[in-house]
Amino acid sequence: MKKESKVARSGETEKKVTIRVEGIEAVSPEDAEKVAKILDGLGEDIVGCRVDKGPTVIRLALQMRSGVRYSRIAKMANQILLDLRIHPARIEIPIPGHDAVGIEIPRSDPIEVECSEFIGKAWYGRYQEAVKRAMSLPVVFGKDVGGNFVVEDLATMPHMLVSGAPGQGSPQFLHSVICGLVATRMPEQVQFIIADPRCVEFTPYSKLPHLVVPVINDMRKIVFSLNWAVAEMEKRLKMFAMARVRNIADFNSRNRGAFESDMFGDSFPLADLPATLPYIVIIISDFDDVMEKVGMEVLPDIQRLAAKARAAGIHLILETERPDKKVLPGTLTANIPVRVAFRSASVKESRMVLDDEGAESLIGQGDALARGREGMVRRVQAPSISDDEIARIVADSVMSSKTRPLGDGHSLSKPQMAEIDMKVRMSFDELKVLRRHAEESHRDVDDVVSEIVRERLDILKESFAEDPFK
Repeated sequence: MKKESKVARSGETEKKVTIRVEGIEAVSPEDAEKVAKILDGLGEDIVGCRVDKGPTVIRLALQMRSGVRYSRIAKMANQILLDLRIHPARIEIPIPGHDAVGIEIPRSDPIEVECSEFIGKAWYGRYQEAVKRAMSLPVVFGKDVGGNFVVEDLATMPHMLVSGAPGQGSPQFLHSVICGLVATRMPEQVQFIIADPRCVEFTPYSKLPHLVVPVINDMRKIVFSLNWAVAEMEKRLKMFAMARVRNIADFNSRNRGAFESDMFGDSFPLADLPATLPYIVIIISDFDDVMEKVGMEVLPDIQRLAAKARAAGIHLILETERPDKKVLPGTLTANIPVRVAFRSASVKESRMVLDDEGAESLIGQGDALARGREGMVRRVQAPSISDDEIARIVADSVMSSKTRPLGDGHSLSKPQMAEIDMKVRMSFDELKVLRRHAEESHRDVDDVVSEIVRERLDILKESFAEDPFK
């Protein structure tokens, strides 16, 4: 819907200017008044405006009159925002991918973005098949300034840096990343190594079946886990060379046939390689603390993983509240293209994370700037998730892993498997006896087979603590 707005520019001769405004009807009356005052101050330099309504901010996409410089609009907009006491505000020149200037101002009626909107039945039911087809590791970023869902694939990033001042939302973002992957992927598809130097932030995941090792709190164990990750990366790359594939996606979907001998006479039979490999996501919280205490030991391993681990399906997510060159050397950040910056304490920290300013002007409380692998920066409102929701997701994952039927990744000990196999074989050995009785009583053989199948299912049900067939 389009709306005509009359604005007047003060000066020696007052002049009426008509500006086409789109989307103004979606905002509150208070915010509409702010938009009208901003357009009134810019006057005849603007010929069009589109208002985008996000969860916490409103963006004005301004179309300038031909010949007007960007710097002029930026200077005028800054003065207008100061006069109207609109703070914090952000000016984007130009909007990435558009020939327009963006002015972002806080909403008078902000709304909270909940993680359940992304991983709940309503959203996941609509996008489940699309996400499964297009993304190996879907990561929830939140909603952009237009109110659209932002979900990206960690497998294509391939690593991510998260930063922000204390209390601005970076730990909540990590929780949403973990819960989004746990809710959409099985332990056979993705596994986690979580380092938590704070010792309290990630304790709810202690029973998560997706963990390679329990949540790590000790610095020495962080060093050992990264050593293991490097060894696992090298092991996987050697397996890919044997299978003649380039990455984990090709390995998991390969044609599992016999391999020919190479020029040295070595051959690699199918039995030597696993059928599939899970992705591994390494999450290190308080990376600045880790670098301060064991930086000399972990930095070489992290640099190797950042440079080579993408093809092996191993991905890094580093979180820090104190970004500087000692914590994030250039040799490391060069291989981490995706950055998420929550409100920072200074322009210097914003430039350290995003290679640009802007994070110091954010509202806070989950408001963030996300820089994609192509270098474009966009504003998102990261989702929040409660402790109860985290506990529910973890409990559902634990229960589903316990009650999964045989042949679908269920983990049983060898004695348990042998006992079940013996019981099932005994029930099938009785088939001959039942067939003989069926012939004597003139019963249908199919009825006999159905009876045996029901007996086999009953035996399998009794072997689980919970019934997997409900």
